[in-house]
Amino acid sequence: MSERFVDRTDKKQLIKSCPDFKLRRHGVPPVQVVYMFMAVLLAVVILVGHLVIKLLFLPDNETTPSDEILTILFAIGFCIVAVAVFAVSLIYRIRDTILETEFQNLIFASAGRLGTDFCLITNKDKITIYCDYNFSQLFSAFDQHEEAFNCLLSDKGLKKAEKDKIMKALKDNKPTKISMNFTSSTTDPNKKYSVVIDPISRPAGYFIVRGYSA
Repeated sequence: MSERFVDRTDKKQLIKSCPDFKLRRHGVPPVQVVYMFMAVLLAVVILVGHLVIKLLFLPDNETTPSDEILTILFAIGFCIVAVAVFAVSLIYRIRDTILETEFQNLIFASAGRLGTDFCLITNKDKITIYCDYNFSQLFSAFDQHEEAFNCLLSDKGLKKAEKDKIMKALKDNKPTKISMNFTSSTTDPNKKYSVVIDPISRPAGYFIVRGYSA
C-alpha cells in the first residue's frame, strides 16, 4: 500500500475534524501574497501608462528623453524580476516544508510499526488514516486505503465477540488486545495474530492498530 495521507481526497475534512490540532502557518499568508502581486501590477501599469501618455501627447518638435525611457523600463524590469524571485523563493520554501514533513512522517511511521507484522492507524469512525505495506500483503481484498480497518473487521477469522470488543474499545477510547486467525491472509492462511489497539492522545479519536505473530 503506497498511498500517502497527503494524496487523499478527504485529508482536509479529517484535519478539520480534529479540534486539538494546532494549525501552523508556513510562509506568507495568501492574502498578503495577493496584495503584494496587486501592488507590483499596479506599479507596472502606472509606469507603462505614464510612458504611453508621454509618447502620445508629446509635441511634434520634442523627443522623449532616452534616459527617462530607460528609467521606466528599468523600473518595470525590476518589478518583474522582484516578483519572479519572490515566487521562486516561496515555491522552494513550500517544497522544503513538504519534504521535511514527509521525512518526519516516514520516521514516525517506521517507528510505529517497529517489531510488528502489520500496523495501521484509524479513527473512531473506522476510517483508516494509514496502513503499512505488510497489511496490504495480508489483506489483498480491499481497494480503498480508508477501508483497511473495515477489511480487518470483516475478516472471517474475527469472531463476533472479538469484533464487539474492538468496537467497544473504539467507543470507550481504551486500549484492548485480541487474538485472531487471519483467514484472508495470502501468505500463511489461518496464522494466529495478536492485535493490539491503543488510543492516541493527540489528536483525540484516533487509534493505532498493531499486529504481532502469536
